[in-house]
Amino acid sequence: MKRTILKGALMLVGGVLLGTLLMIAVYAIPAEWVWENVRASAQTLADEGLRYEVIDGYHASRLDDYTDAIMIGNALLTTDNPTESAMTARRFAGGDPIGTMQRYLDGENMPTESYARYWHGYLVALKPLLTVMNLNSIRVLNMYVQLALVLLVAALMVRRGLSRYLPALFAAYASLCPAAVMQSLQYSTAFYVAFGAMAVLLAADGRLNDSLFFMAVGMLTSFVDFLTYPIATLGLPLVLHTNCAGRGKREKLFGLSDCVRLCACWGAGYAGMWSGKWLVAALLTGQNVFAQAGSAMGNRLGAVDDSGDALSLLTGVQENLRIMFNPLTILMLLGVLAVCGALWMRSGKRLNIRRLPPVLFCAALPFMWYMVLLNHSAEHAFFTYRALCVTLFAGVSMTIPGRKAET
Repeated sequence: MKRTILKGALMLVGGVLLGTLLMIAVYAIPAEWVWENVRASAQTLADEGLRYEVIDGYHASRLDDYTDAIMIGNALLTTDNPTESAMTARRFAGGDPIGTMQRYLDGENMPTESYARYWHGYLVALKPLLTVMNLNSIRVLNMYVQLALVLLVAALMVRRGLSRYLPALFAAYASLCPAAVMQSLQYSTAFYVAFGAMAVLLAADGRLNDSLFFMAVGMLTSFVDFLTYPIATLGLPLVLHTNCAGRGKREKLFGLSDCVRLCACWGAGYAGMWSGKWLVAALLTGQNVFAQAGSAMGNRLGAVDDSGDALSLLTGVQENLRIMFNPLTILMLLGVLAVCGALWMRSGKRLNIRRLPPVLFCAALPFMWYMVLLNHSAEHAFFTYRALCVTLFAGVSMTIPGRKAET
């Protein structure tokens, strides 16, 4: 235990240092290299507008072009000091980042403000891509890579003898509204971390230190993600880990205490990496980033919405359930459950009762998240609903019968 804690501390320090170096390297790329592709991307976002839905009238497919504009704009705003630029991550000030970015590209002197509380690690991939392609091409690339990653996870599940959990994987993936995730930079970060973590977990085949692995996943989430649906990067691999564990007679059953331990490891990585950015930025720039971040976090944890109206503890839960469980998602889920029912009839209706507590705990993770980040979950339910993919993955997994060795 002490050795694992020491390794975790060293990994966290190393992650903060590596993240700092990567961000400085990214901000050293001249803005001129991305200028024309940013201009084309800004026009695409302007044509769509801030409330664009990939499938018109289907609210679960709404893009967050507001945040995508910030992400692309951050690739453009570079000073002569890459270190300062990397730590402050300046963005265009004002209520419409798309219009502001277009006016800046047209030569107007637009005001900017610090956005130092996030790492903005997505720029490690986004800015080099913008040197050779615009947003439309990135979306096509996203489509191919995300489909390939899902197929890889499915193939690895089959190889590990977990093919009976493929309906649960399908339900989780379909609930994300893949058509929107493929087209959104903002939604893609958590997706890549969650499904990438599942692929690594399956490929490692039990050879990883699970505590350090989940800590690393939390760190990577904090590095690349805004506050989208980060709990999915914990919940999806955790449900998969639960499904993998205890399959053989000699394997230790994965219990509720193990779930809590790995959640704590993920949380330590997530919070430690995030606060590490605040510390490094404060040291290198002299800004009081802790105060800026604390103010923003206090707002997102608050029990009032952005208009000042009071929120109940369950408001975030209700809003996210409303977006997630639309008629199409319910129809998809009924189809998946029908497949699971057929599996039960074929298997003789065996149920591993001992596996239920950790899976139920995983299913509850999004609800805990919504109640803690009450303001954020209520105000941004149009994308935070995707955290419920964890609940679907866990819930459908519970409806799938285990093998004889598991019962």
